Amino acid sequence: MSKEIQNVKIYACGGAGTSIVRELRNQVDCKEIVNGFSGYQVTYVNTSESDFRDLSLFEKQLKEWGDTAYFYKGIDGSGKNQTENLEVISESPRTIVKAHPPLDLNLVVFSGIGGSGSVIGPALINHLLSEGKPVIGICISGMESGDAVRNSASTYMMLQDIATANKKPVVLAQFFNENRTIKEVNAAIMVFIIEMTSLMSVSNTGIDSKDLANWLNYTLLNPALEPGLASIVNYRINSNTEDGKISDVLDDVISVMSLVTKGEDAVLTPRPSSQNIGLFETPSKFKYELHSAILLNHAADRFDELAAAHEEDLERASEQAARSKRLTAPAKPKGRPLAGIGGISVLGNKGTAKRR
Repeated sequence: MSKEIQNVKIYACGGAGTSIVRELRNQVDCKEIVNGFSGYQVTYVNTSESDFRDLSLFEKQLKEWGDTAYFYKGIDGSGKNQTENLEVISESPRTIVKAHPPLDLNLVVFSGIGGSGSVIGPALINHLLSEGKPVIGICISGMESGDAVRNSASTYMMLQDIATANKKPVVLAQFFNENRTIKEVNAAIMVFIIEMTSLMSVSNTGIDSKDLANWLNYTLLNPALEPGLASIVNYRINSNTEDGKISDVLDDVISVMSLVTKGEDAVLTPRPSSQNIGLFETPSKFKYELHSAILLNHAADRFDELAAAHEEDLERASEQAARSKRLTAPAKPKGRPLAGIGGISVLGNKGTAKRR
C-alpha cells in the first residue's frame, strides 16, 4: 500500500520567493491551522545574503522554525539578467537537494521576472523531476516593463523545455502582477500554499502518495497527451474565487484532486479525465472544500500574452533606434588645434599671446 502524504517542502528561491515565504512563516505559522494541515519545511535559496537587511533576525528565525538556507558564494544578485549567473546556478541543484532533501510534495516558489529566482526555480524543478519527486512550481510573471516581459517569457520557455527533456509535465501555479499590488500577489500565493498543506494533510482520507504522483504526472493516466507546461488552479466548491468556478474551465481540465466532506460534493459534469477525492471531517475558516485542477492550456495562454507583449517591445525598440540621435564632434576649424575630452572639443586658447 502506498504511504500517506506526510509533509510539504517549500524551496523559496530568489528575493521574491524568500520574501513571500518569510511572510508566510511570520503570519500563518500559528496554532490555529495546525489541525487538519500538513507540516511543512522551508529552504531559502538565494544568490546573496544582501537580500536580508536583518540577517541576525533571519538566522534566529531559521532556528525557531527549523528551516534552512542556501546562499551562493561570491554572487550578489543578477541584475535582472538571466544569463549573469546561469552556469553557477544550473550546476547547483544537486548540491542544494542533497543538503536540503525534498519531501512528499515539493513547492518551488520564485519570480520569473528577476534574474536569479527565474533561473534558480526552473533549475530546481528540473532536478526534482529528474529524481522522480512530486513538484509544483509557484511562479510570478509580469508585464510592467520590457525586462519583466522578456524574463517571464524566457522562464516559461525554460519550463516547457524541462517538461520535454524529462518527458514529464511541469505543473505551475501562475500569479500575475497586472492589476494587483505586490502585497495582493504575495497574499494569493500564501493562500495557495495553505491550500496545498490542507490537501496533503494526513488527517484526510482517500489520498495517498500514488494518487499524488498520478495527479501531477497526468500523462500516466492520459497517454494521448504530450508532457508539457500545465497550470494548476484551486477552486473553492460552491463559491466564487478570484479565478471563477471550475465549471467555467472544465473543457481545459486534465486532472483534479478534490477535498470534500462528502464524496458526492466532488462530482463534476462533464466528468474530468482523471480525479482523486480526499475526505475531511470538519470545515473551518482555513480548511474548506476545494477542487485543485490541472489545466492543459492555461499556461500556454499566458505565454502567448507574454510573447505578444515581447514582440511589441521589440518593435518599439526598433522605432526608438531609428529616432535616436548620435553625438558628433563639430567640424575641425582650419589652422586651429582641437583639444578636449571625448566628442566634446575646446577650440583654441583664451586670450592672446604677448609680443616680445
